[in-house]
Amino acid sequence: MNTDPDLEKIMDFLSRLMGVDFESIGKKMVINTIASSMRKANFIHFREYLLHLESRPDEVLDLVEELTIPETWFFRDGLPFDTMVKISLELLKTKAKINILSIPCSTGEEPYSIAMALLYRGVSPEAFSIDAVDINSKSLAMARAGEYGSNSIRTNVEHYLKTYFLQTENKYLLSEEVKEMVNFYQENIVGKNFRQGKKYDIIFFRNLLIYLSDTARVEVEKRFTELLTSGGYLFSGHSEVLYFSGRGYEIADPPGAFYLRKSTGNLSKIIKKNPGAKMSFAYSPNLPKVKTDLPQAKPKLETPVVPEPSNTKAEADKNLVATYLIRIKHHIERGEYDLALIDSMKLIDKGISTKELYFLTGLAWENKLQKDHALQMYLKAIYLDPEDYDILMHIALLYEQLNNTRQAKIYRERAGRINSRRGE
Repeated sequence: MNTDPDLEKIMDFLSRLMGVDFESIGKKMVINTIASSMRKANFIHFREYLLHLESRPDEVLDLVEELTIPETWFFRDGLPFDTMVKISLELLKTKAKINILSIPCSTGEEPYSIAMALLYRGVSPEAFSIDAVDINSKSLAMARAGEYGSNSIRTNVEHYLKTYFLQTENKYLLSEEVKEMVNFYQENIVGKNFRQGKKYDIIFFRNLLIYLSDTARVEVEKRFTELLTSGGYLFSGHSEVLYFSGRGYEIADPPGAFYLRKSTGNLSKIIKKNPGAKMSFAYSPNLPKVKTDLPQAKPKLETPVVPEPSNTKAEADKNLVATYLIRIKHHIERGEYDLALIDSMKLIDKGISTKELYFLTGLAWENKLQKDHALQMYLKAIYLDPEDYDILMHIALLYEQLNNTRQAKIYRERAGRINSRRGE
């Protein structure tokens, strides 16, 4: 795509400010947003608009807010919050108070979920502090208001709704008790003096790293090293776990919670492996979902028993394949990656070829740190569905980890074009 040199300068200016790789979110969407803002400000030429932005930080922030689109809901993925509660209770055996950071907090669903999970388990309000940070002032205003629509309620959280919300005809109003537990701040994670002087025992930073530029990733990694206490915990997205692993962080159990512990020299885990842990994915295959209900005891997760698959692809029964996929997913949830691969290869050897099967097989290989095998499976999955944004981003990140920047750029651009079409 050929663009005006001054437009490229505006995009570079915004990319450095935000730390975002615009290839990931789609250049077309970024250009359309810039053009729209120019029209509102009565500018025709990109160079004049660039000079205007450089002298008006308030309008820069307005433009940044147009480019940051929140996508979140209460207790997203479920298991990370359950695991966070267990960690917190363990930490409070030796500490009077723990400090937690949520970044980016968007419209507040994540930090409020943290607060509700702790309060519901009986943790004293004096025993924890939650800071929530985002660059978008409009999102922060919505978070402070604590008023939500049905789009923020996508999981089985009926007990929380009854305890901490007042439900009106079309709104869910959060209680003051929960709202008072979260401190909101407008800051830029790649800006100067981010959370300077603060220390946190737990940081929630999920599904943002894949959108950052290489320079911003290095800066974020440095910031977290400074912000986390010795032995502190970092909750991230699936691919982000692999990025931080080996960079001074150790992947912790249960595997489906996608979190790491900052290395201390003594790397023993304080959270024991939970064989009944439920897994959540950055990309979730279209399989029957198991509800996560934090306050209730989790039943032991039984691996479905299925017969051998049919000898030919034509004879393969859809229900049998679906049962096998659930079985593979359960193995991955338990960290039984070899068993997951045995089952997945049974299907593949019988000629079964689905996006979900290839994705789960890739996920098992990736958790075994076999990146080349994982990439092969993800490429087969994207061949079957070339428009799957999340798998494209998985592929891009894996190529980066394999130091193939050319291919990583190609797949980021593909994902960006799909994301742009979503916003049209």
